[in-house]
Amino acid sequence: MDNGELSPAFAYNVYNYTVNVDNSVTNVEIEGTTASPSDYIWYTGTSECQVGENVRTITVTDVDATPQPILSP
Repeated sequence: MDNGELSPAFAYNVYNYTVNVDNSVTNVEIEGTTASPSDYIWYTGTSECQVGENVRTITVTDVDATPQPILSP
Protein backbone atom coordinates (compact mmCIF):
# COMPACT_ATOMS: atom_id res chain seq x y z
CA MET A 1 0.00 0.00 0.00
CA ASP A 2 1.31 3.39 -0.94
CA ASN A 3 -1.20 5.46 1.02
CA GLY A 4 -3.00 3.78 3.85
CA GLU A 5 -2.81 0.77 6.09
CA LEU A 6 -4.33 -2.66 5.41
CA SER A 7 -5.92 -4.30 8.43
CA PRO A 8 -5.56 -7.12 9.27
CA ALA A 9 -2.29 -8.00 7.54
CA PHE A 10 -2.83 -9.91 4.28
CA ALA A 11 -3.23 -13.69 4.59
CA TYR A 12 -4.62 -16.17 2.06
CA ASN A 13 -7.35 -17.34 4.43
CA VAL A 14 -8.60 -13.87 5.49
CA TYR A 15 -11.51 -12.55 3.42
CA ASN A 16 -12.37 -9.13 4.83
CA TYR A 17 -10.03 -6.18 5.17
CA THR A 18 -10.17 -2.49 5.95
CA VAL A 19 -7.93 0.19 4.49
CA ASN A 20 -7.84 3.56 6.24
CA VAL A 21 -6.57 6.51 4.22
CA ASP A 22 -6.30 10.25 4.82
CA ASN A 23 -9.31 12.37 3.78
CA SER A 24 -7.17 13.94 1.05
CA VAL A 25 -7.01 10.63 -0.88
CA THR A 26 -9.41 10.77 -3.83
CA ASN A 27 -8.53 7.59 -5.72
CA VAL A 28 -7.47 4.09 -4.61
CA GLU A 29 -6.09 1.51 -7.02
CA ILE A 30 -6.22 -2.12 -5.95
CA GLU A 31 -4.07 -4.72 -7.64
CA GLY A 32 -3.73 -8.39 -6.84
CA THR A 33 -1.92 -11.50 -7.90
CA THR A 34 -3.54 -14.92 -7.88
CA ALA A 35 -1.94 -18.02 -6.40
CA SER A 36 -2.50 -19.86 -9.68
CA PRO A 37 -1.98 -18.45 -13.19
CA SER A 38 -5.29 -20.06 -14.24
CA ASP A 39 -7.31 -18.00 -11.72
CA TYR A 40 -9.01 -14.70 -12.58
CA ILE A 41 -9.49 -11.54 -10.49
CA TRP A 42 -12.69 -9.45 -10.76
CA TYR A 43 -13.05 -6.04 -9.13
CA THR A 44 -16.33 -4.23 -8.39
CA GLY A 45 -16.85 -0.73 -7.11
CA THR A 46 -15.25 2.53 -8.09
CA SER A 47 -11.64 3.58 -7.52
CA GLU A 48 -12.83 7.08 -6.55
CA CYS A 49 -12.97 7.78 -2.81
CA GLN A 50 -15.34 9.95 -0.87
CA VAL A 51 -15.11 10.79 2.82
CA GLY A 52 -16.66 7.88 4.71
CA GLU A 53 -16.96 4.22 3.84
CA ASN A 54 -16.11 3.15 0.28
CA VAL A 55 -16.61 -0.51 -0.62
CA ARG A 56 -14.61 -2.44 -3.22
CA THR A 57 -15.06 -6.16 -3.70
CA ILE A 58 -12.44 -8.44 -5.19
CA THR A 59 -13.47 -11.90 -6.32
CA VAL A 60 -11.03 -14.57 -7.44
CA THR A 61 -12.47 -17.29 -9.66
CA ASP A 62 -10.48 -20.51 -9.46
CA VAL A 63 -9.78 -23.00 -12.22
CA ASP A 64 -13.09 -24.76 -11.45
CA ALA A 65 -14.95 -21.43 -11.95
CA THR A 66 -15.81 -21.29 -8.24
CA PRO A 67 -15.86 -17.65 -7.12
CA GLN A 68 -14.09 -16.87 -3.85
CA PRO A 69 -14.68 -13.36 -2.41
CA ILE A 70 -11.30 -12.10 -1.25
CA LEU A 71 -11.54 -8.46 -0.18
CA SER A 72 -14.31 -6.12 0.80
CA PRO A 73 -12.73 -3.04 2.37
